[in-house]
Amino acid sequence: MADRRDHNRLGFAVQLGTVRFSGWPCDPTNMPAEVVNYAATQLQIADPSCLKAYSQWEKTRLEHV
Repeated sequence: MADRRDHNRLGFAVQLGTVRFSGWPCDPTNMPAEVVNYAATQLQIADPSCLKAYSQWEKTRLEHV
C-alpha cells in the first residue's frame, strides 16, 4: 500500500512541478520556500516544513523519480 503522508505528497508534487517546468526532476528539498509553500497550499498541507521528512528515505525519492 502506498504511503501518502503529507511529506510524500508534497515531495512528489514539487518533483512533478520541476519536471513540468524544467524537463528534469530536481530534489524537492532544495526548492525555494515560495515553491514549497505554494504546493503545500494547493494540497491543503498545513505545515510545509514536513518536506524535510521526504529526504529521509532515498528509496521513496528514487521511486518517485
